[in-house]
Amino acid sequence: MGSELIERKTDCHILLVEDNPDHAELISISVSRVIPHCLFSKVKNGEDALKIMGIFPSPHVPDFRPDIIILDVNLPKMSGAVVLKMIRFDPRFDQLPVVVLSTSTQKEEMETMLSLGANAYLFKFDEKINLGWEIFNFVGKSELAVEKGF
Repeated sequence: MGSELIERKTDCHILLVEDNPDHAELISISVSRVIPHCLFSKVKNGEDALKIMGIFPSPHVPDFRPDIIILDVNLPKMSGAVVLKMIRFDPRFDQLPVVVLSTSTQKEEMETMLSLGANAYLFKFDEKINLGWEIFNFVGKSELAVEKGF
């Protein structure tokens, strides 16, 4: 039953906002093991994330709506907290699932990101957490996933 559900998730589109290319690759691999046909759009900073979503106007990038955003906290140009605030301020994305990843174990940072509207705050590479399944659960519960027939 569970594998049928995974096989049907072929239109999943994830926006991965991660400045470390090694981390981005590991995150992509982890998620792809659970959702094999998921498309990733990867950007290395918060400004580019907002541009690709059309929150910051850019003449060269069409707007799009991912199914979920995986957001690093510590980014160049603009912090993950600022990016999250701007995403939540835009009514097109105020309900979009955003999973925040961090290497920090500071409780204050976690509380801040959750209070800004993150759906989850996960520690990068925590052996107790299967990131792929965490993302799968959020994509499966999103309104967009229901509309797409997931």
